[in-house]
This record gives sequence, C-alpha cells and structure tokens, in this order.
Amino acid sequence: MSDITICALAVDRRSVKVAKHFNLLHPAVLKMVRFIIDKM
Repeated sequence: MSDITICALAVDRRSVKVAKHFNLLHPAVLKMVRFIIDKM
C-alpha cells in the first residue's frame, strides 16, 4: 500500500523534507484502494 500512497500523494516517505506528508490513511489513498478492490 505504500507504493499507492507514494503515487497518489507524490511523496517519498524516505525524504526528510516531505516525509511528514506521507499518510497511508489520506482520503485520496483510501479512495484509490477502494477503486482497486472494486475492480477485482
């Protein structure tokens, strides 16, 4: 799921400057996960 988060938020969790924005529970991430599940 972290790959989806990186793609959805354009944030790399390893980057010191933007890691604070890495959020697995961000609404955009959850929406993408739901979309993927619905398509399976």
